[in-house]
Amino acid sequence: MVSFNKNIQVLFAIVLIMALLILLKGFLIPFAYGLLLAMIIYPICKKMEVKKVPRPLAVFLSLLVVVLLLLIVVIIFVFQMRAIRSELPELSSKLIKFLLNTQQWISSSLGFSISEQDDIISDAIKSLLLNIGEVLSGSMNLAIDTVLFLVIIPLYTALILMYRGLLVNFLSAIIGQKYKERLPVVLSETIHVYYNYVIGILQVYIIVGILNSIGLLLLGVHYAILFGMVTAFMTIIPYIGIIMSAILPITMIWIQTNNVLYPIGVIAIFTFVQYLEANIIFPYVVGKQLGINTLASIISIFLGGVIWGVSGMVLFLPFIAMLKIVSNHIDELMPLNAVLGIPKYV
Repeated sequence: MVSFNKNIQVLFAIVLIMALLILLKGFLIPFAYGLLLAMIIYPICKKMEVKKVPRPLAVFLSLLVVVLLLLIVVIIFVFQMRAIRSELPELSSKLIKFLLNTQQWISSSLGFSISEQDDIISDAIKSLLLNIGEVLSGSMNLAIDTVLFLVIIPLYTALILMYRGLLVNFLSAIIGQKYKERLPVVLSETIHVYYNYVIGILQVYIIVGILNSIGLLLLGVHYAILFGMVTAFMTIIPYIGIIMSAILPITMIWIQTNNVLYPIGVIAIFTFVQYLEANIIFPYVVGKQLGINTLASIISIFLGGVIWGVSGMVLFLPFIAMLKIVSNHIDELMPLNAVLGIPKYV
């Protein structure tokens, strides 16, 4: 009976945690990103503080390094857009020719005259114009949310780094005397885990970039290595990133070959590589860096996707790694540590 009651309490605690994660995700997701970023740049900040740099300045300079790295990615993307700009007139003429050929094929094969097709397209454009207000409103709201998200995350990061002493004291007060002495070790290992997480992410992007580049080279795309690597790193921006970066190689191969099968080939390559990245490369490489087995990695990614969407797929894996570290120092959670860890034969 005692064991049954204990299991009920554990189940209730899990359900309560899940409910809180869903209800408070508007606050928890940006805070979790901020915490992750703070742990990543903490070593840089700490080194500057050791050299007598004031903490506010050290935090500012650490964040500036991250912003500059992101700016480099944006500059590379803009550079690509400029490089392909000269091809736009040719692309436009090819697009018009392709649409005319498609209309003629539909007319001869399906019996829809070109005038009937034009009427359908005209009606579709009118319908789109009638709903353009809602589309623009939704796009505006998404843009505002994105800007707020990008502002709030560095703010949380800066505050966490500034007041990290208070947070450590808070943790020390709530964990009790039994585990108080182990707290510094747990925090040190956690920071090391997040460092490994970043290394694992970089390895994933490099592997995905190499696979993309090989596929594009086989198709004969110009600047295949550049497009392949940029497309890999642009997946940092969920969904939108790969779509924006894929437009460039698709455009180039279409102009080169004047054959619609080649752009379809580019899409197939990126889709296949993304499938490998999401289901095999990311769980294995990052999970190995974090000391988590592939099964636990995949489960955490899918569970994160169910609870927090794309952000959950990114954030749950390092947090599961943190849970593994904590379980390694708490006797009652040692079975959990065994389930999450990499077996000895791997």
